[in-house]
Amino acid sequence: MSGAVDGDGESFSCVFVQMPTAGETAVYSAESHFTPGSHHFLVYRTSYGAIPAGGGSAHPCTDAEQAVNITGSYYEAQTPDTRRDLPPGVAHVFKPGEILLLTAHYLNPSATALDTHVDFRLHTMDPRAVQHEAGSVFFYNYQISIPPMSEVTVTRTCPIDRDINLALLWSHMHSRGIGFVATTNDPTAGARILYATTTWSEPQARVFPQDPPVTVHAGSTITYSCTYENMTSETIVQGQSARTNEMCILHGMYWPRMDSTGELCFLGASSMGTPAAADAGTEGD
Repeated sequence: MSGAVDGDGESFSCVFVQMPTAGETAVYSAESHFTPGSHHFLVYRTSYGAIPAGGGSAHPCTDAEQAVNITGSYYEAQTPDTRRDLPPGVAHVFKPGEILLLTAHYLNPSATALDTHVDFRLHTMDPRAVQHEAGSVFFYNYQISIPPMSEVTVTRTCPIDRDINLALLWSHMHSRGIGFVATTNDPTAGARILYATTTWSEPQARVFPQDPPVTVHAGSTITYSCTYENMTSETIVQGQSARTNEMCILHGMYWPRMDSTGELCFLGASSMGTPAAADAGTEGD
């Protein structure tokens, strides 16, 4: 993906791509490399049967195409050079001809225009060698409202409907985020805190051990919280803009794959309250 963002500007670029049509594609690793200025790069899975008209080249994103026919996320990165690796025998499995939506969000604080470029690479394996299909969680909290001159924590709890093994977890917030923590109530997961950071910009993923894996069992929950400090005179709500809005998202990869209801936390519950305590020592461990 290549493009440009104006000086003191913000851009959201999208492009649809189609996976190979001859058979399933098994991806055990993916990497992205982008020029400076990107806030994040995100890849969605969709239910489209073909690339939408005009969607095969980079273009400004619309709100609709980031919501309609989206079945889940696959990949996300907030650092210029990122790689997500899965354990041996574990891979994301894409249907023949599956349509993906690639999105790049750029923020340019300088006075001059900025050229942008994203390179995205998938590393594949023989689908017959896949022992466990991987999935990606995209837990998004829409209920964010931060009053002026305040510190607020927003929380979302997501039910887990089957046993899952964690591969990676990482966070996403905007510049008012001062703390993020994800926990589980599963007493057998090894540690209650699954991920924590005080970094909103370029957070590092936590890579979980493979043998034995960290399992979150069916019937338990994953709860994640974002703490914000709003020192402006405006109320900050959730939204796309890294300048005027906030986000609270838990990303991750795991196996075996749940359905979209679980991966997108459709049955989750959100709340707001006092700041949560975070242990930054789990980031990237």
